[in-house]
Amino acid sequence: MTDPEAGLGTELTPDATILYEQALRDGVLMAADRPAALPPERFEAALAALLELRLLHGTGPGRWVPASPEAAVAELVGPLEQEIHERRMRAERTRAMLLPLQSTYFEARRDRGRGVAIELLHDVEQVRSMLGEVSRACSEEVFVSQPTALSEETLVDSRPRDLQLLDRGVRMRALYPHVVLASPVVQMHFTRMSEAGSEIRTVGEVIDRLIIFDRRIAFLPDRSQDGEPGAMVIREPVVIEYLYRTLEREWSQARPFAHTGFGYGDSGEEVKRGIVRLLAAGHKDEAIAHRMNMSVRTCRRHIAELMRDWGVESRFQAGVFASRFALIDR
Repeated sequence: MTDPEAGLGTELTPDATILYEQALRDGVLMAADRPAALPPERFEAALAALLELRLLHGTGPGRWVPASPEAAVAELVGPLEQEIHERRMRAERTRAMLLPLQSTYFEARRDRGRGVAIELLHDVEQVRSMLGEVSRACSEEVFVSQPTALSEETLVDSRPRDLQLLDRGVRMRALYPHVVLASPVVQMHFTRMSEAGSEIRTVGEVIDRLIIFDRRIAFLPDRSQDGEPGAMVIREPVVIEYLYRTLEREWSQARPFAHTGFGYGDSGEEVKRGIVRLLAAGHKDEAIAHRMNMSVRTCRRHIAELMRDWGVESRFQAGVFASRFALIDR
């Protein structure tokens, strides 16, 4: 049986291109007609590449004829595309067979006295699969709160899925803390997503990650287990509505994203006010950094700048000044 992926990883080298052009000019390629520019080793390598790519076909010992690129593509890619089509059809049949049992599953859970429709996913791959499935079924809105800046790898990986949702007319809203604006990578991602139609806002503090699809399914992180966190999938309408309204309230107080190119931009003063309020409440640097979703090092740098602006030298004096500023701010 012919390997359906044979030739798909073969490179069309400059030597192979020269050899193919000669075969096209002559209508046939003979072993004795090796170009002077190609030593025997390079000739053999180029010939092997053209045979793998189906651009040459042997018609006898030491004799080959050229094939059109279109015919080569049909021979190489056609079987693979057919296999992809068959796999997609099997996936759709499996989905159509199993998903109707979802309502039965949750009814059975309620019957066993397990309370509201809450499902815990302990495996990271299971979480990703569930998120992908729900995203594909989403038709109206995705509402997200994200407490930290995502890595560049994660942003690049998620961007095509998000753009597909926007192309389908799904509304996307994302809420982040102001501090993520310090990352040029995040600003670039926000700019691209905003231009595509996504709505992005930042606020002083984002408590935790939350994703709500179509106001009917929510994902929360499950950190009750050791190791990588899982997820809690919520389908109970009352709980969903509470989470949605909470996120909506945070959204109404947040600042729409505007590209600044570097730093917090207009949100810088709000970041400082957040630190001042937590200083006034007596929190330590580690607690303030955690609440403000920034590193301890960055937090201490901001506190040092505030102390310099206030003209104080001790942490105690900073706490007193912070209390006064916080009182004035309120």
